[in-house]
Amino acid sequence: MMEKSEQREFREYLAIFLNRLPVALITFGVVLGLVVLYTITQPKIYKASAKVRILKETPTLATAPLSFYSLAPDLDTAVKLMTSHDVLDKAIKYIGRNSAGEVNNKTLGEMASAIKVNALSGTDIVQIDATSPNPHRAMLMANALANAFVEEVDNIAKRESRETRIFLEEQIYGNPKKGIKGMEKTLNEIEAKIRDFQKQEGFVDIDKETSSLIDRVGNLRAEIEGCDISIKMAQARLDKVENILKQQGEWVVSGKTLADTPSISKLRDAIADAEIKLLTLQEKYTENNPEVLEAKKNLDNLKRELEERLKQRVREEVGENLTLNPLQSERISAQLEIFTNEAKKKALENYLQPLEAKLSTLPDKSLAYARLQRERQTLSTLYTDLLQRLQEARVRETTTRGNAYIAETATLPTSPAFPPRNLLISTGFILAIFLSVAAALLAEYLDDTVKAPVDAERDLGVAVLGAVPQFEAKEGNLPVLTQPRSSAAEAFRTLRANIKFSQLDKPLKVLLVTSSIKGEGKTVVASNLALTFSTGGVRTLLIDCDMRHPEVHRLFGFERDKGLTNVLVGEEKLEECVREVGENLFVLPCGPVPPNPVEMLDSQKMRDLLSECKEKFDMVVIDSPPIMGMADALVLSAISDGVLMLAKSGSTRRGVFRQAMASLEKAGGRLLGLVLNFLVPRRGYYYYYYYYYYGYGYGKERKSKKKG
Repeated sequence: MMEKSEQREFREYLAIFLNRLPVALITFGVVLGLVVLYTITQPKIYKASAKVRILKETPTLATAPLSFYSLAPDLDTAVKLMTSHDVLDKAIKYIGRNSAGEVNNKTLGEMASAIKVNALSGTDIVQIDATSPNPHRAMLMANALANAFVEEVDNIAKRESRETRIFLEEQIYGNPKKGIKGMEKTLNEIEAKIRDFQKQEGFVDIDKETSSLIDRVGNLRAEIEGCDISIKMAQARLDKVENILKQQGEWVVSGKTLADTPSISKLRDAIADAEIKLLTLQEKYTENNPEVLEAKKNLDNLKRELEERLKQRVREEVGENLTLNPLQSERISAQLEIFTNEAKKKALENYLQPLEAKLSTLPDKSLAYARLQRERQTLSTLYTDLLQRLQEARVRETTTRGNAYIAETATLPTSPAFPPRNLLISTGFILAIFLSVAAALLAEYLDDTVKAPVDAERDLGVAVLGAVPQFEAKEGNLPVLTQPRSSAAEAFRTLRANIKFSQLDKPLKVLLVTSSIKGEGKTVVASNLALTFSTGGVRTLLIDCDMRHPEVHRLFGFERDKGLTNVLVGEEKLEECVREVGENLFVLPCGPVPPNPVEMLDSQKMRDLLSECKEKFDMVVIDSPPIMGMADALVLSAISDGVLMLAKSGSTRRGVFRQAMASLEKAGGRLLGLVLNFLVPRRGYYYYYYYYYYGYGYGKERKSKKKG
């Protein structure tokens, strides 16, 4: 686990954010402003929604012979159909009829791009969304497409009913263009033949048994013809469904292939046998006889088994785990009807053969008449059945409508759907907060300056002996002297104590105060530090060794006409150049600025001078030029007991400071630690340290003075 001092705690991140508050505020304002600008400049788009419900139809065998099954679209098919050109074209015409010139018509492409159709999950409802800058047009488009789709589905349903009616009319009344004679005409011809036969041959005596046989054969023939018609109708349905499936790219196994499947072929034969058994029992017993009922039940079970086998076979085509869509179910139903009617027809034909053989044993005259009567009976029975079917088909054509209806009409939208202003602004607000925090952290990351003591210790690996808060360093502004109760003065006293405690094992006599670059306040720190030593009863000498930009004399308010350079060149003695500026505090100014500062500082005379100063003073504080760019401080560091380096909070770069430390180490200087100068406590959690710690000792005294 990392030590606590190495962790960036929450308050440190808060301090970083407060330090970078201007960056965060600018980022926040720019991001939120851009979002708001984008929101208000985007065109308003209105959305209207209509809903169409698709009913599921499940045809049964009972209704199969009466009509084609309505190919009702499922949800996926409905979605595709709604966006087809035919339906879109109808919708555009609907808009033209109902807009009264208020809205210009769109092209198919424009209409398609403005419409979105989705099936609502878990329901049988399709939702139509229409978008437009005009709210009235959005409502019209949604309602137009809904009405156009329902109308299209109705037309499909009516077309199928109409085809059923036309087919039955052709079977009954004929169609000369297609070469269909028609059952009505055929029946009239048979009746005419019977009349002609009676006129020519006279009355033919047929006993009751023969008459019953003729009726029975005729009815069976009619049932066979009915099976043929049902097969044709089912085949037409099957062909239509298979064509649609092929257009959709689905593989379709032919009816012949299905019929030749061993399991299906076996079931077809079983159904035919069951039909024969039922016919035989019906000949002997009434419909309520237990044996007849059991035969019917067995026949129904076989049909259901055949249906399940067909479903299984189709699933093998489309995928074992897929649900059969309505078209596949319709295909199964039509195929089942074909197979069951073929089986029934086969049974009827097998049952009919012995009856016709019996009928053929009649005398020639009676046989001819019996055949005419049989044919009339067959046609009459079938004609009656088809007339009933035709009547039902006509009713169905009149009343049939599609399996879709409008569940909910679109209403006039009152507010735009895009841009979603509330959502965009709230999202922009959150994004602005996130990016402002990120910008503050990024700025902090990119800023490689030393800002706080914890930064220096963690990033530079050097001990921080003190942190001096920012104060005005005007001429003569020495807070230790002029404002001894200020936080700055307390910071210098703390620095003095830390220096003292850091050198308990080796007494410190000569202290060099320097910095990595200029402008970091080393002269002010050296002067105030010398003052703190002197106020503690230590006889202290402050030497201004910054021969390039001497400033110590300005702080203490005297001229530098005589000083260090005069002593080093032998013009003056040390005692003549030292100024006493306070109790236990003496200052040796720079004196005249020499042309060769490094040579003077690196001379033996400088070493001798420092030795003399050590004998006469308890502490010598040296103010020197910065390290980077010149050798003055490096030369002085070699002859000093310790070096105190300054870093300006928020200004000194870590890389530069490391280079200065490396140069100092190569020169043989002994770095005691770092002083962080110009610290602004209010920008971080050091506010609490300085304003509560440094101000703690004098709080009550200040209050008492105010009261006094």
